[in-house]
Amino acid sequence: MPWFIILIICASLDCFVFAMENGATTNKMNITKALQHSLVFGLTNMFMIFIGYTLADIFFTERLLNFNRYLACIVLVFLGLMFLLKPFLSEEFVERLNFNFNCLDSFKQSMLLGIDTLLIGICFYYLNIPVTYEIAIVFCISFSAVYVGLFLGYYLGAAYQGRIYSICGVLSLLVAFVQMSSIL
Repeated sequence: MPWFIILIICASLDCFVFAMENGATTNKMNITKALQHSLVFGLTNMFMIFIGYTLADIFFTERLLNFNRYLACIVLVFLGLMFLLKPFLSEEFVERLNFNFNCLDSFKQSMLLGIDTLLIGICFYYLNIPVTYEIAIVFCISFSAVYVGLFLGYYLGAAYQGRIYSICGVLSLLVAFVQMSSIL
């Protein structure tokens, strides 16, 4: 169970960084605006977890159970490495005022950032956690991460993205190796 929460937090921290960056560049942040953007991310991540879980249920068979568990661990290693390399591969963020930040931009970005959530949803299939429980937890954590990230970015700026991604990468790799050791 704690691995499930750790992976959800890792996926939500990606959204948290996006929210910090947009909070730092928006001209005015209020509670209604933050709630709207948080709702977009929460619902999108909830939908992506459901799609990932459903894909795993459709395509993974009992006969290939061990292979699929290895595949899930490989996906977690891939996500961990992606999080670790992200600060080095992305451009340096410059805080410039953005008057056009809207919910459509949040939706587009949440779909892109939701790809890792979809992959995590595939991995969750093997933890035997009820999908309704997963969806509820994903929504709550994603919603909270974006809400807090928007206000932190607005008041403090968008610092420490690289460190946040590094933490996500290390945690994802840790979960992958723990799950791999339980298979062997």
